[in-house]
Amino acid sequence: MISSCFVLNPRGETLALRQYRNDLPKEYLEVFINRAVFQEEMEGTFVPPIFEADGLVYAHIQHYSLHYGCVTSQDANMFILIEYLNQLAKVFDSYFEKATEDNLMENVNLVYELLDETMDYGYPQTLEPDVLKAFIQSGQVATLMDLIMKKKQQRVQQAPPAVTGMVSWRKEGVKYRVNEVYLDVVEQVDAISTLEGRILSQQIKGAFRMRSQLSGQPNLKLGLNDRVRFEQAFGQHLQAQQPEFSLENKPKEEQLIELEDIKLHQCVRLTQFETDKTISFIPPDGSFDLLSYRINQPHKKPVISVNIQEVNNKNGLQFNLVLNTNYKESTIAKEITVYVPVPIDADTPVFKCQQGDAKYKPQMQAMEWVLKSVPGKASIKLTASFGLPLCRVLSEEITAYTKKPITVKFEIPYFSLSGVCVKYLKIHDKSGYEATPWVRYLASGVITIRR
Repeated sequence: MISSCFVLNPRGETLALRQYRNDLPKEYLEVFINRAVFQEEMEGTFVPPIFEADGLVYAHIQHYSLHYGCVTSQDANMFILIEYLNQLAKVFDSYFEKATEDNLMENVNLVYELLDETMDYGYPQTLEPDVLKAFIQSGQVATLMDLIMKKKQQRVQQAPPAVTGMVSWRKEGVKYRVNEVYLDVVEQVDAISTLEGRILSQQIKGAFRMRSQLSGQPNLKLGLNDRVRFEQAFGQHLQAQQPEFSLENKPKEEQLIELEDIKLHQCVRLTQFETDKTISFIPPDGSFDLLSYRINQPHKKPVISVNIQEVNNKNGLQFNLVLNTNYKESTIAKEITVYVPVPIDADTPVFKCQQGDAKYKPQMQAMEWVLKSVPGKASIKLTASFGLPLCRVLSEEITAYTKKPITVKFEIPYFSLSGVCVKYLKIHDKSGYEATPWVRYLASGVITIRR
């Protein structure tokens, strides 16, 4: 698949080059340098991450100003090439803390060893840093085969189970004195509404972020609430496998939570997930994203709404704001910030707040209203008055504030925006040790109110 892989510095000088196939002309690297390095630097033009030249296809990325590139003469999957380069850069970062030009030059033998171990005749292999570190250490120039041959007389050495593909994301022998696993359900909403409160669009992006501190090779099983559905993400194939609901038991359409654009970590057992949608997995050691998704909820009422009334009088301009929180009373927002555009020639602001702190920010041509610890089902008022020049000639610049939207930013801990909830998180290990799971929720987002 991949004929050659290379790393160049910003000047186009070669830091590392490994050719896996003998199907490339001699000048292929020079073509890449002239096209992707010098042209971008001299002309300031954008060079796409994938391009074709002289019958060859090039893929490249930039990481810490270094150029990672690969080239193929075959009809290969370009997404695999780009993903390999991204993962290769992460591997270098894990070994050198920061894959800079100096670090790569000081560890050139290790760089070439990693290029050999992560690629076999042009086909990407293991790219998990923890797995590679099990048999490739800093300052060690021998390959895995060299190590096996060297210790062959003493004992038979086998490759780590992760290299064989059994559990490529977790190394053996992990031990913790206290076994715990943390799961954060993080959701962020991006909503657009009219001044009258009509929702134009509302999209939630969520992720299950985990931090595993478990010994051995534990099996975890995670269950979600029954309202969660995956049909739109996986199409009719999964929908046909779903048990049909009777009209009496079928939940209401607005109560269902349809997850889209689902991305699962490779540790999730896909066969079990596709049949009964059970999320069963052996977690990597440390932090990782187990699941990410997107939800469209254009008909759901936003968690926070703002009503605004603008009054012009002889003394200037006055804004009457009412902020309403549309979540449960027991839930408390950590912080809510409202930005309201004002005319560029406004002055002498006067604020009267029921709660929070309001400021005029001339550099932003807006007023900022910050509220801390806001409970649900609350209605909070703000009156803001601004003076205007007596001799005022209305121009496009002065009236531009009326076209700018009102922005609401918020953060609500221990709250699920979409309604996705974790019913259980079970941990099982052969040794039978006790482990504690911790689950928490964090909601945040931006609501844009068009005028």
